[in-house]
Amino acid sequence: MALHTDTLVVAVQDRYENTDQPLNAIGAEFGISGRTVSRMANEHGWKKRSERARDVPPAMQLLEEAKALAVTLPRKSTRHPEVRDLRT
Repeated sequence: MALHTDTLVVAVQDRYENTDQPLNAIGAEFGISGRTVSRMANEHGWKKRSERARDVPPAMQLLEEAKALAVTLPRKSTRHPEVRDLRT
């Protein structure tokens, strides 16, 4: 078993638990393999990625906000002809 510094373990754990980066990409940033990232997660008992809550993608959040704002617009406003109605 390879020894890793506490600093490396903490940095890899942050990427593993708080991003959706593939394990190989996380490993590449730190000069280790994706398999090593997986082993570190198992050995240290990090939160399983499959068990964490997923959030709505930012684009979907923006769309929902735009729809909510569009509902507040007056029906007969003067809009640019290329702007579509998001109230549907």
